[in-house]
Amino acid sequence: MALAVIRLQDADEPVCWMPLGRNMKLNVAVFGVDADGTRTDVAFVVHYDSSQESLSLLSIPRDTRVDVCTDVEQLLGKRYGVMKFNAVHAIGGKEYGPQAAVLQLEDMLGIKIDHYVKVDFNALVEIVDAVGGVR
Repeated sequence: MALAVIRLQDADEPVCWMPLGRNMKLNVAVFGVDADGTRTDVAFVVHYDSSQESLSLLSIPRDTRVDVCTDVEQLLGKRYGVMKFNAVHAIGGKEYGPQAAVLQLEDMLGIKIDHYVKVDFNALVEIVDAVGGVR
């Protein structure tokens, strides 16, 4: 599998490696978390398809009502019932939050999530600054 390395102008380190394997499909969950890192105020899934040379993005509204799936309940050892999607990450806490949210997304969407990225406000500021900032 080949990798495309994306660098910002004049940057010493790569910003991103994009897999370029033939017929590769990859799903990545992205969670924008609040100040304490437990609630997902923003969640979306990025799908990369190398054969189509495309990226697709699906936003998951934070207030989406979900019936907490069996895999999350097994992970956390408790029955939860219905709650907002962003609460799934919160009930998992810092230790299991991302894993619980990924399991819930997989159940909701019927897909396998290959990786996840967690971004807090400070990381968002750094990302915006890295691509030239906002005027």
